Amino acid sequence: MSINFSSQSTASRRRIWSTVVIISIICLLYLAVQVAYMSLVPINRAHDEWDHIAKNLVTGRGYASSWPKTYIRTTILGLNDYHFPLVPTATRVPVPVLYFALMFHLFGISDQSLLIGQGIVGVLTCALLFIIALEVFGDRRVAIMASLVWVFYVPQLWMSNSRYSEPLTTFLLACLTYVLIVALRTRSVWRFGLAGVLWGLGVLARPTLMVLPLFLSPCLFIILRRQLRFAALACIITVLGGALIISPWVYRNYRIFDAPVISTLGGRNLFRDHYFIDRDDYLNFRGTFEVDIAAKEMFDRRFGSVAAVEMADNSQLLVDRVYWEEAIIKIRRYPGRYVLLSLIRILRLWFNVGYGTAPSWRSYLILIGHLALAGLVVRALVSYRGDWVGRMAPVFAVVVQQTLTYMAIACEFRYSIPLTPYPLLIGCYTLVRIFEADHSTLVNRMTAYWTTAFGQAGKWKDG
Repeated sequence: MSINFSSQSTASRRRIWSTVVIISIICLLYLAVQVAYMSLVPINRAHDEWDHIAKNLVTGRGYASSWPKTYIRTTILGLNDYHFPLVPTATRVPVPVLYFALMFHLFGISDQSLLIGQGIVGVLTCALLFIIALEVFGDRRVAIMASLVWVFYVPQLWMSNSRYSEPLTTFLLACLTYVLIVALRTRSVWRFGLAGVLWGLGVLARPTLMVLPLFLSPCLFIILRRQLRFAALACIITVLGGALIISPWVYRNYRIFDAPVISTLGGRNLFRDHYFIDRDDYLNFRGTFEVDIAAKEMFDRRFGSVAAVEMADNSQLLVDRVYWEEAIIKIRRYPGRYVLLSLIRILRLWFNVGYGTAPSWRSYLILIGHLALAGLVVRALVSYRGDWVGRMAPVFAVVVQQTLTYMAIACEFRYSIPLTPYPLLIGCYTLVRIFEADHSTLVNRMTAYWTTAFGQAGKWKDG
């Protein structure tokens, strides 16, 4: 028996070429939808300081910020005539800042430059989502469906039309999960090292990823339980790869603040939700204005005047620690309320409800869509389990770790957007399997019907 290797090679090249064409078409569609959305909807005016620091970096002022150290708006501080100095900062981690600075350097300092950057990572994420679907499920239908749904997923369009870091975080998480999936399949040490590098970049884009190895390591030991030495080596290499990326930033902050910190904004985030935990309406989400007023009162109480904190030299780390202390005091006094509030944050993170106000019609649409998605994920895990579950294990570790971290600290719905592609993949796989089952049932019924009909016709003819 002879094997025609030439025909096999030709078929393989054709399949690769057709996959590239499909990905290209989907990416072009993404760009078209993104441009149409941006032309119809103005850029989200919310600032998260990323672009402010990036502008200072591009103009030669260094990695610095002139925002208030307490993160309280100037109108509430009562320092309208005070000129806030430009000082080194660690409120924002460097990867999004450096990316925005690159866009400013290439295309000029403007909102349009940021939108170009958001569009670039959006296209790359769309292509990666297709590739991840092929790697996990080996089914083009799942890959095409998931990519197309992501193209028209309005929350990601909204994020891509903003100054937020979520689009870049989504891309980095997609890179990390893909490399982890391939590393597990190939049992490749260097790929785990690359995964560590991507984890480090992820931490420097979203510090909540810092504890990911605590969730990923047990996952690797379970999957590689017959290769425990390799599992241990994979964990060590991953952590070392991440440490290599994170350590220069930590060292820079140690030189400036005399403390090895990744960010000086974590205390503010914890304070936002938990300083009000002693109130009757503690389950309500607190807007920035209300948090700023409470923060000013707290600093006035502790230091006599918030102005003294703002005007002090190198007080950014002090501000962060004060926020942490005040939040922890309240949490220790009301542990039961903290647990309940943490559970409510799941609704905020994944379903955009639970804020204490009546949801808008957009929130209801998100709620319905994500409930349907959750149902499809459960259906897949119950009815369509297979090898894909093992391949998705690193993804499950990432999603669970991020969800639990946001439950513990603070969250908004936009924080879930970098995680949404993975339930989306499973949901699309479920829909394909359901369609296959229904289609097969329909074909079988039609075959049985026509077989019976022809059989009866034959009997009548014989009669």
